[in-house]
Amino acid sequence: MRSFRLLSLAFAFALGISACSSDSGDDDASPSGDHSGTEQPGTASAEITASEGGDLELGAAKLSVPGGALAEDTTLTVESKKPAAGLPDAASLSGLVYDFGPTGTTFEKPVALTLPLAKAPGAGKEAVIAYLDEASGSWADLATTVDASGAVSAEIAHFSSYVVRIRNTNVEMGGGQVDCSFTACGGDPSGTWRIATACITGAGGDNPFGDACAEGTIDIDVMADGTLTVENGRYTWDLTVAGNVTSNIPASCIGPLSGGAATSCDDFGGDDEGTTCSGSLAAGCSCTQAGEPEMDTSAGTLEVRGNQVIGTEDGEEPGEPSDFCVKGNSLKLMIHETSDDGSVQDTLLAFTK
Repeated sequence: MRSFRLLSLAFAFALGISACSSDSGDDDASPSGDHSGTEQPGTASAEITASEGGDLELGAAKLSVPGGALAEDTTLTVESKKPAAGLPDAASLSGLVYDFGPTGTTFEKPVALTLPLAKAPGAGKEAVIAYLDEASGSWADLATTVDASGAVSAEIAHFSSYVVRIRNTNVEMGGGQVDCSFTACGGDPSGTWRIATACITGAGGDNPFGDACAEGTIDIDVMADGTLTVENGRYTWDLTVAGNVTSNIPASCIGPLSGGAATSCDDFGGDDEGTTCSGSLAAGCSCTQAGEPEMDTSAGTLEVRGNQVIGTEDGEEPGEPSDFCVKGNSLKLMIHETSDDGSVQDTLLAFTK
């Protein structure tokens, strides 16, 4: 049975890639949206005078407050932490989330916020600093610049939760950038749709490295291209999916994962020539393996049932239902897949006309 989905293309390459170490204990990928790289959670504070201003720094993150931005001398605080699972558009988040205080602080002048970029966004994507808009429950992207070292900077006017998001640069849907949020709404899927982006969450267990490294993470950077055509109750796929898988190994995990034998980050790359590693044993290692592009061309019938579609490939039995939503020139298709171990992987495909 083949369902109306990417079939084996649903990033299966990512699920079979090891975590760079030859003794990882578990090579499944973790949920996306946790690209913390070598930055570690922590806290910091600084006394900032209203007249002269000052800096608040935590790791590679820096808040530069100019004189006159604060109404009075204030002790500013920041706490960095890994993104919580319940945050909106979790798959788009890169690195740690930074919560600044005192809560409710506003500035009389723009304040410069610089955050580290955990990894390069990839082709057709860009990194932006965003803050969590509590009223709407969504991320508000800010005008962002990237310096030569890869750090990203933006001007902020108030305190909130700030993070780096990775978004598309060349495709817009519904008047805004493509994101990985989703609510099933149904609609008419007829037409020819060009894929804009793909998001994956929930692939594998809570800890990709096993008991040897509770802090390790795996990032999945997905790239997709191609079209979906729906007409007169039939569909045609013509899709290609590729991407990279990056294993982030904190310094605290170097010894346990290598048995104390690692002499450099390259030791975690294995024998695969397609894997590149960076970092240091003191700061932590990051190893990236490129997945081979996968292609799928198929055709069949398509049945719409409320907010779901069921595709039946020619000559095959009906597939499993997939949730979908059409709004204007955008189509989002959500595929839920359950692994043998009971874990659920959600694959979101976003299309535009």
